[in-house]
Amino acid sequence: MKKKQIQWKSFNINMPDELKPIYDFLQDELNFILSNDETRAVLDNIDLSKLRGDVWRDLRDSLKWRIKDWPLHNKTWHSYILFENIRREIKSKQEATIIWNELVKNNFNIDEALFNSLHKLNIYPTRSRISNIKRSNSMPELARTATFNLDYTISEKQFFRMKTNNICEIKVSKKDWIEYEIVFPSSIDERFTGRMAKPRFIKRKRDNQYVGICSYEYEVGDYKLEDKILGIDIGKIKLFSSVVVDSEGDFNNEFINTKRSQETEYKIKRLYENKQILFNKIKSYEDLRLTNQSKYEIWQNLYSNISNKIINTKDYQAKLLSSEIVKLALEQKCNTIHIENLSWLNSQGGKWNHSQIHSKIIEKAAMYGIEVKKVSAFNSSKEHPITKEIGIVKDRTVEFTTGKIDRDLLAAINIAIRSTNIKLKKSLPKKVKTKRVKTKSNKKEIKEKVNKLKGNGQIVSFLTNVLDSTIQVGLGVRPLSEVLPYNSLIGYNKLQLWATISKKIIF
Repeated sequence: MKKKQIQWKSFNINMPDELKPIYDFLQDELNFILSNDETRAVLDNIDLSKLRGDVWRDLRDSLKWRIKDWPLHNKTWHSYILFENIRREIKSKQEATIIWNELVKNNFNIDEALFNSLHKLNIYPTRSRISNIKRSNSMPELARTATFNLDYTISEKQFFRMKTNNICEIKVSKKDWIEYEIVFPSSIDERFTGRMAKPRFIKRKRDNQYVGICSYEYEVGDYKLEDKILGIDIGKIKLFSSVVVDSEGDFNNEFINTKRSQETEYKIKRLYENKQILFNKIKSYEDLRLTNQSKYEIWQNLYSNISNKIINTKDYQAKLLSSEIVKLALEQKCNTIHIENLSWLNSQGGKWNHSQIHSKIIEKAAMYGIEVKKVSAFNSSKEHPITKEIGIVKDRTVEFTTGKIDRDLLAAINIAIRSTNIKLKKSLPKKVKTKRVKTKSNKKEIKEKVNKLKGNGQIVSFLTNVLDSTIQVGLGVRPLSEVLPYNSLIGYNKLQLWATISKKIIF
């Protein structure tokens, strides 16, 4: 009997108000220990080769003078949470040192060779992290500040306990416990097994919001996939170009992104244009020393809002594209997806979020038991997949002695067969049909779910304690006697309500 495959997924929740003073105190303690010269000297001598618990005890013995006067209940376990944060920072510093040494060996070139050498050492940094290490122009040292993680996954029952899979109890003082309900988002996977991990809480840097991260377990079903590969080329004109190649080397069609995701790309482009306009206005006022003007403050706020909108829209686009790609793989019964290994490339100002899209593809594919492999991107849009001839690039096409082909399609073909023994047929098809991935209308399904949900009751929308960059709404049926006071309700029009419902059944 085939063993059931298990995966984990996470979502955000609010931090209970009662935890915020505890969090802030421990955040200050972390920054003190990381910034104080005396304590930094202690941290330099910590041996990370020991077991985690032994590292905690070493830190406890060295820092007990600081901890003994804490105004917190259960100092032992709060200190262990702090020590785990410190351990991770020391580990990060050690990893940064290895990256620095590899940079030196590679003449400070951030290229594919550097990433390959780091991967052999089981280190998988982002390009931005390597760039920051390079920019420092010196051997990495321990950070002097860091975001504290109030991580209850390492706590014991006398400190934190789960009553049910979504109700937990947290001790906040010597005598007091709070009961906290973890509200599941509408996007939770229907294959949820009921198992939940304890949450961890942080104060998010970009907006100073207190958020929690919850992980839950789900089962990966048997989707009867075949020995086929979906090759994906992430681009700018076509957001993605893809082909399905079987073990015999056959492929027929090119699949590209939906119109919906293309519209999102246009929106991102407009947001960047507006951001640049605001930047120019702000800069002109700064040059003229008019920063005390009301307009300057307004533009600063607008600039911040647009920056957040770009982050949120790019995140939405990454989720959308990953869903389209994985849905296509399932429809075509592909057991493997090939994507380019582009981690060493510059993101060109962050406008092309290939790294984010790749991460979402890997995360989404894992939900359906589809393997994702990163393959070399070298000459993928120039090399003939059969003859290995390097073609001449002319705008969006590549010319070979045997004919010409769309460069995105060519890249998708090469990506599909790389790191395999698959050999294509003797010649490429003269005509390849391009098909746009289509989104299936689910209006009927939504209506059925609404009627089932409603029953004999009344549908109300109410605020959940799920915190995200945008307001999220929970949908449910409650007796009128249990409806929240008027001032806590938010009115939503029909379209918004339908969008909320549809989130429950979105792919």
